[in-house]
Amino acid sequence: MSWFPHCPEPPHWRVDWPAIEQAFGWVGELAGCPQDPLHHAEGDVATHTRLACEALTGLLAYRARPPEDRTLLFAAVLLHDVAKPACTRQEPDGRITARAHARFLYFRTPGRDPDYAAYDDTACEVVLLSGLPGVGKDHWLREPLPDLPVVSLDALRAELRVDPTDPQQPVVEAARERAKAYLRRGQGFAWNGTNLSREVRDRCTSLFAAYNARVRIVYLEVSEARLLRQNRARPAPVPEAVIDRLMARWEVPDRTEGHRVDWIRD
Repeated sequence: MSWFPHCPEPPHWRVDWPAIEQAFGWVGELAGCPQDPLHHAEGDVATHTRLACEALTGLLAYRARPPEDRTLLFAAVLLHDVAKPACTRQEPDGRITARAHARFLYFRTPGRDPDYAAYDDTACEVVLLSGLPGVGKDHWLREPLPDLPVVSLDALRAELRVDPTDPQQPVVEAARERAKAYLRRGQGFAWNGTNLSREVRDRCTSLFAAYNARVRIVYLEVSEARLLRQNRARPAPVPEAVIDRLMARWEVPDRTEGHRVDWIRD
C-alpha cells in the first residue's frame, strides 16, 4: 500500500481522479487555470495533470519499479504544475501568460517571497542558445530570428584564431564585451554557444539580468548520428574528442533558468 493517497496500485493501475479531486482541494484551482493552447491543448491544468498521471501509470517501466519509487514518481507528476495557478494570468485578448519575470527573480534571489509580483523593468530580450556542436544552432537562428544580432563564440574563435581544443577564456571575454555593448544600448541579441552546463548558462544569464534583460533559453537536441553527421559537414568541424568532453557536463536547461525556456528536439 502506498503512503501517498490514491497512488495507483496493481492489478488495475487506475488513476482515481474524482478521489484525488476530493482529497486535494488545490486540484480545483488547477481546473480553473487555462493552458496556453500553443503548447498544451488539453484546455486546463487539471486535465493536463490527469492525462500526465494516466500516461505515467500506463508505462511498463513505471509498473516495474518498486512501490516506493512508484509513489515518488506519481507524486512528482501529480504535483508538477501545482503552482501554475499562482503564476498564470489570462490577458484580455485571450493570451495565457505566466508572470515570467517574477518567477525568474524568485529562483535567482534567496529568501524571495514567491507571491511578490515583481515589476517588470526589462529593457530587451537575449536569446541564449544551448546545444552540442553540430546540433543546428546557426540554422535555427536563421529561421525565426534572421535579423537578430548574434554574439557567436564560433565566429569569435575564428576571428581570434583560437582552436576549439585551446583554452577558451579569450573567446568568452571577447563575447562578454560584445554582449555588454548591446546590453548598454538596451538592444536584444542572441548569444550563440554550446552553453551545456547550468553553471556556464548561469554566468551568461547573470550578466544579462544585471542589465535588465529578459532571458530566453533555446535548447536544441538531435540524435547522436545526426549530430555527428552535421558536425562533419561544417566548414570547421569540432573534434569528436571535444564533443565527448562536452557531453560529460551536459545538463538540459529547466524552466527556472530563464524567463522563457524552449526545448527543441528533432
